Amino acid sequence: RHMAIDAVARYTGLAWRTVKAMDARTLAAELPALHPEDITGVRYLGIDEVARAKGHDYLTLVYDLEAGHLLWVTEGRSKAGLLDFLDRLSPESAAGIEAVAMDMWPAFENAVAQSLPQAAIVYDRFHVMANYSKAIDQVRRAEFKRAQAADKPLLTGSRYLLLKNVGRLSERQSQRLDELLAANTNLHAVYSLKEQLQQLWQAPATHTEMAQRLAHWCALAEATGLAPMRRFAAMLRTHQQGICYYAQYPITTARLEAGNVAIGMIRKRARGLLDTDYFKLKIRQSTLPEPNLGLYALT
Repeated sequence: RHMAIDAVARYTGLAWRTVKAMDARTLAAELPALHPEDITGVRYLGIDEVARAKGHDYLTLVYDLEAGHLLWVTEGRSKAGLLDFLDRLSPESAAGIEAVAMDMWPAFENAVAQSLPQAAIVYDRFHVMANYSKAIDQVRRAEFKRAQAADKPLLTGSRYLLLKNVGRLSERQSQRLDELLAANTNLHAVYSLKEQLQQLWQAPATHTEMAQRLAHWCALAEATGLAPMRRFAAMLRTHQQGICYYAQYPITTARLEAGNVAIGMIRKRARGLLDTDYFKLKIRQSTLPEPNLGLYALT
């Protein structure tokens, strides 16, 4: 569970392929089965995707957001793959799902709209902020290109300063950030807008109020005159309803992050898994509680 296959193979004196085959066979036999037909009492779903290796072959994961349980894992990130799960839910279970948290991937949205028409689609706040981080970085790169040679050292290496929350910066980093924002008006504007955007999800009273605050923020972003800000504001306006459903259903995929860390460790130990079926088994294993650890001497 915690060691690379080749490390286990060296420790046991077995062949690499033998260790993998034994692990895969045991997991397939002992892991709790994923049967959508048997699911009951789920109100909030979380949908996320992970890559088998960086930039390659995605898997779609579905979680019960309240219990934190993995409900489904399938290859790809397509509408058909998600429908394979949703359409197998019993009519009673499907009707009981009130909201689904996801990123803005159209395939997932279309699948949920088709199979769960009563469920609110809540666009995940962390994915929204991740997209805004990309917009900030676009502005930073543009500012670096147009900066005079004497000003470039201040912009060099500033990506971390702009994207990370101020509470995670050291005193020296905070001082450098202050210098950067004081020297560059555009970066000061987009950084201030980041702080304001994060406040959008702080105790929104109603969907209408949140929508009004979002519209005000978009107007400020557009007023900067920066192309990345205009594009990002247009994207927010397009997805306003799903973003503002958070006021009614305050759910996010944050509970999935621990699982994503575990999945990242699986990828790191294997340096990318070529066997997708085995990767799916290891993901399912990572969501289960740790067994009691026993140490056994080799004979």
